Amino acid sequence: MADSATAWLIKSSGRILGPFPEERIAELLRTREISVLDEVSQPLRRWQTIQYHAQFREVVENLRRSSLSEKTEATWTPGGGLTGITQTLTDLQDADLTEDITMDLESFSGSNGKEIVIHNLKEQNQVSGPVSAARFQTQLGHNTAIQQQVERTTKGLWIVTVIVLLSVFGYIIQRRFASGQYEGKLPVQSLRQNVLNLVQIGHYPEALRELKNYFPDPNLAGDLSIYYGSLLIQVEGQTVMGRRLLQSHLAAKRPEVKQAYSGLGVADLLDGQLDSAESHFDKALAVDPDYVPAIINMSVVALLKGDFKRAKNLASRTLTLSPFQGEAMLILSEAQLYLSKASNNLNELVPIARMIQDFQARQWDYHAEVGFYGLYFDFLRKDKQLEAKIGKYLDSDPRLTADHRHNVFVYRGRTSWKILGRLCEQMRERLGENARVAAFQASCYAREGRWDAARQFIEKAVTQSPKDPLVQAWYSYVLKESGDADQASVIFAKATEYNRRGEYVLPTLLQARFSQANEDVETARVSWQRLYERDMNYLPAVAGLAWIHVKTRSFNEASKMIQKGLQISPDYIPLLQQRQKGETENWYVVPAR
Repeated sequence: MADSATAWLIKSSGRILGPFPEERIAELLRTREISVLDEVSQPLRRWQTIQYHAQFREVVENLRRSSLSEKTEATWTPGGGLTGITQTLTDLQDADLTEDITMDLESFSGSNGKEIVIHNLKEQNQVSGPVSAARFQTQLGHNTAIQQQVERTTKGLWIVTVIVLLSVFGYIIQRRFASGQYEGKLPVQSLRQNVLNLVQIGHYPEALRELKNYFPDPNLAGDLSIYYGSLLIQVEGQTVMGRRLLQSHLAAKRPEVKQAYSGLGVADLLDGQLDSAESHFDKALAVDPDYVPAIINMSVVALLKGDFKRAKNLASRTLTLSPFQGEAMLILSEAQLYLSKASNNLNELVPIARMIQDFQARQWDYHAEVGFYGLYFDFLRKDKQLEAKIGKYLDSDPRLTADHRHNVFVYRGRTSWKILGRLCEQMRERLGENARVAAFQASCYAREGRWDAARQFIEKAVTQSPKDPLVQAWYSYVLKESGDADQASVIFAKATEYNRRGEYVLPTLLQARFSQANEDVETARVSWQRLYERDMNYLPAVAGLAWIHVKTRSFNEASKMIQKGLQISPDYIPLLQQRQKGETENWYVVPAR
């Protein structure tokens, strides 16, 4: 047994108990406060059943021997006037408890059946007994009607029992077929292709689900451990198992070395282990000095360590290697913000503000996050055009970032609205009370996923300016995303009505998406076409018209729109999905240049 000072957690009846030393767990087992069927684990380790845990094998064996050696007897004399009747209760061993069941099952299955002999008994006359004992006795006289009734009841009970057993067996078999236990699993190569297809279109939770269904034990993932481990870390934050899989991938000397080291570093960042993260990113860069995910992640380490100048330099280097890397633009903006505050020179923000404008003109991903830093810099510099810029910011697609694929080996913690949301609150507190500012605050909370707070502020904005199309459009969006789709459809109808002159994009965008979600092709076509005519490079409209062409089986036009949209933004998930669908169904054709 291990060191008794080791702390153990116990999972019993849905509760987590502990931590306890081993002696305490042994005592709890002896007093039957917990069972050998409960589970134990050291912190951040896997749960295992006590009776199968190597650490508690000796304790369990001692308990079993003690249980087998103990014999307890008790006598019971029924009351109610019965005398002379005494029963003895004796603890039964496992074999005693299962003997009758085993014999019944053997005779039911027809194998090793034993003949049951009923000897002829002489019919006895009814014997009168004491009145007080009558309820414990069976009449011995022959009563044909009662006997037939008993036989019918017994037969019915057997029929019901057989039906129930067959139903249970059928259900178990059906579940096992559904889970693949009785049918051949997909070949590993097919699974690999399925996972790669999902990863290519940014459907990371679905890819992880495929891996979990195929490999209930992640340690059996083999060369797919690079995907399994990195997705566990990024999608679910499971750093313990994610690390284990990535380390096994490295130990097996598989080719994705820089990716595995970057994934390990991301796990370290999630756990706040900055030195270990830096070490892993250094190892990734030793393999490839220009590996962009490792450089971005290293800039995060520098930022978290307070080395803002190094963070800025690393982010700038990333943008030189990959000009459309949104995470790097956000790190650069945050690092420059801290540097400007430290030097008390807001003019240092001006060059970064220009970079943000250029970035947004060329890149759709992280549009809201990067654009927010632009607004915040203008807020700090007391830009007189700030109110108009907030209006333009509100008139943008709320789903742009979510609808883009992001590299699973890049840490995304600094892109979180939990950070940006606090800056948004600062702006709202100092900008005063008006409908657009309240709507702006609601948009920040919505992106952070704080739907109750978002609803509170957007309702305040509606009260202040009930006929503002942008306010009504954001009200509709917040209602829909927080689960009130019916009310949302009523509100965006108001937003559309107030936007009759077509001054804003968002009301029309919401109308187009609502129609598309309801498979209303003609209405969706009108809305998407209106947005496209307003701006022929408006990414959501390009993707929307591609969907229209697929629905109307105009595959050549659909292919052209998909190709055009992916040139605008190569990681836009709605277009990646359409292209993959076209490749699978053999209608997607790359247009000749």
